[in-house]
This record gives sequence, structure tokens and C-alpha cells, in this order.
Amino acid sequence: MKKAIDYIILAVSLAGNVFGILSLLTIIGVANIMPFYNNFEHILIGYVIVVISMAIGIMSFNLFAGRRQNPAKNILSIAVTTYSTILTIPLFLTFVLCLIQKFGANFTGFIDGFVSPIYNDLVSIFKPEWAQYLIFIGGIILGIIFLAVPIIMCIATVKPKKIK
Repeated sequence: MKKAIDYIILAVSLAGNVFGILSLLTIIGVANIMPFYNNFEHILIGYVIVVISMAIGIMSFNLFAGRRQNPAKNILSIAVTTYSTILTIPLFLTFVLCLIQKFGANFTGFIDGFVSPIYNDLVSIFKPEWAQYLIFIGGIILGIIFLAVPIIMCIATVKPKKIK
């Protein structure tokens, strides 16, 4: 039974991660793998779907890793934490750059191409200025939480407290 549960957890993880990555590649315009994203009025709907599917994939893989025995448990925990950190840094930086743009900064090149569509969509959805600041600051806080929690969980897994 334990093996069946492990396989289910691993399948959910792989499905969430693959769907999230393919969705992200479609939304950012690298490949048109999932064309249904082109029908969304707001680009943010796609990003919300990506965040949810990737969170399910990462959390289920973290659960799968935690059910292993050492050293596989430690190696898989470090790997999933590294993976989630690499994926979360752009989310965090996007909200930081959106807040900076709200304060009047203008970006060019890659940064403008990446941040402006998200910024413009957020500003068009959240009309009151206070709501825009709330969303940008809330996104930064969410990004910090998404960065910190997996790292803290990984440390707890790799270096568990010794009971006295």
C-alpha cells in the first residue's frame, strides 16, 4: 500500500510540474504548447494557474521526498528546494519590479518585456491605487513566504532536531 501511495504522490507531482512548466512556456511566448491560454482576457489568469499547478507539483514531490529513507530523503529534499527556489525568484522579483514601476521607474529590454504585461494587467484589474500597492506588496510578501517555507522545511528534513 505504501508503494501505491508513493506512486500516486509521484504521479501528482510530475503532472503538476509538467503542466506548470508547459503552461509557463506558453504564457511567456516561448512555445504555443497550450493555446487555450491565448483565450484568457488577462495574462494573470495563466500565471495563477501556473503558480497553483507548480505549488501542487512541488509540495507533492516534497511529500514524496519526505517518505524516503536517508540519504535519498536528503538528496531529494535539497533538489526540490533548489528547484522551487529557482522557480520562485522570478515571481518575487516580478512583484518587486512592479512596485518599482508603480513608483515611476521605466524599464527597457528583457525586463520591460517581462514585467510590463504583468504590471499593466494588474493595474487594469485593480483600479484603485491603494489596491495596486496592496497587490504589489502582497505579492512580495507571498514571494518571501514561497522562498522561505521550502528552505525552512528542507533544513528541518536534512538536519532534524535531536530529542534530549
